[in-house]
Amino acid sequence: MLYIVIILFLIFSGVLAVVAFENITTQVQITLFAWQSPNLPLGLLLLLVFVLGAVLLYLVSAASAWQDWREMRRLRRNIEELEAVINQHRVVQTPQAAPEVQMQETPEVQPMPPPIVPMPGMPTKPDISDMPTQH
Repeated sequence: MLYIVIILFLIFSGVLAVVAFENITTQVQITLFAWQSPNLPLGLLLLLVFVLGAVLLYLVSAASAWQDWREMRRLRRNIEELEAVINQHRVVQTPQAAPEVQMQETPEVQPMPPPIVPMPGMPTKPDISDMPTQH
């Protein structure tokens, strides 16, 4: 899966680089409400937006990883505390001569077949069509 993501990233980056370099001489002006930017090359703007998106994705991923790291650290501490409690309560038993218990042999029990339950509305006594034939 990682290789697929890397290949897709490389293809997308290559396409973006080609589009950016083909449009490096085209000048555009960005308008946001009443503010207008000076004329900027479109290729430079595309590269800037791509890098800005990558940086924002990295920041979101880093924040999520930091939160996961804190949770794992808390859980590891909890495991260590529980293992310490278990080790304190573990009692080392010396083997003692245990009284031997005679096991009585029990006969092998055969499982009973499930009861036959007729469907609702069906007759309960056998039908002539259910009887075996002699030929």
